[in-house]
Amino acid sequence: MRLRAILEAMPVRRRLWLSGPALAQTAWVIVAVAGLSTFGDALDAHPDVRTAAGVALAAAWFAGLLALVVPRPVTLVVARTIVPAGLVLAVVAITDRDAFGALDGVTVTAAAIAALAVLTPATGEWFVDGVSYGDERRFLLRPPAPVLVFAVVPLWAVTTGGVVVGVLAAASGHRLLAIGSALAAAVGGVIALPAFWRLSRRWIVLVPAGLVVHDAAALTDPVLFPRDRIELFGPAPADTTALDLTLGALGLALELRLREPVELPVVTGRGRHEDRTVRAVLVAASRPGDLVREAARRRIPVG
Repeated sequence: MRLRAILEAMPVRRRLWLSGPALAQTAWVIVAVAGLSTFGDALDAHPDVRTAAGVALAAAWFAGLLALVVPRPVTLVVARTIVPAGLVLAVVAITDRDAFGALDGVTVTAAAIAALAVLTPATGEWFVDGVSYGDERRFLLRPPAPVLVFAVVPLWAVTTGGVVVGVLAAASGHRLLAIGSALAAAVGGVIALPAFWRLSRRWIVLVPAGLVVHDAAALTDPVLFPRDRIELFGPAPADTTALDLTLGALGLALELRLREPVELPVVTGRGRHEDRTVRAVLVAASRPGDLVREAARRRIPVG
């Protein structure tokens, strides 16, 4: 109870930092220290690519570290692209070894912890709340499940895999493989990075006047719902008839019920939208409990 009281007394951003980003940052530093042995030994077995691969690894690690300590939506995209790739590279490095040492275990464990920590909802919220100003809080929305499964993961794999294979192939003189990998990485990046960027800018924003839904995938423009027009905000009942703005995201949906109907510019397809009159909408926050608690603290009716 004493620890909980201490945590609740901390500023919000400090609590968020301790919930995920601090762990990711610490583990990422350990990856560099322990990885000197793990990656160094793996590269020693391939002297023809040692220099190029070593430089690429160092550059990627520094880019990941910079992203992890600067909370912004764009650095969230960078961190969630690079840090999980570090785990893949660590696993690849230890599979190309005759013996598995203690430092290899530390490297893989730290890389796994960093990857998991950077993907947590608390870490995502810490990043997007980094652009908040004044008395506002930003809460990241969960990605649509189909987009996550059929777009985000495959595009990440193609882009990062293409970069890694391309560097190794170029350094070892396999020009055709290097060109093919570079093209795959370029195509994947052109498609993936804008998509990842859009996902990192889907928010619920609590402002002094009420609640804003900022989601270009569901609404053509951000919409402010003034506090005095909100009837109730909380977990959606099973039989709700509210307009679904979750886009198929899994997990708990929150219903925002209004005192009177409003007209919303709802996206219906690429370049198309339709004005709909509704009295309630559904949203899917990555941390619904914290969002509802913060809404209650700001005198928004919750239940």
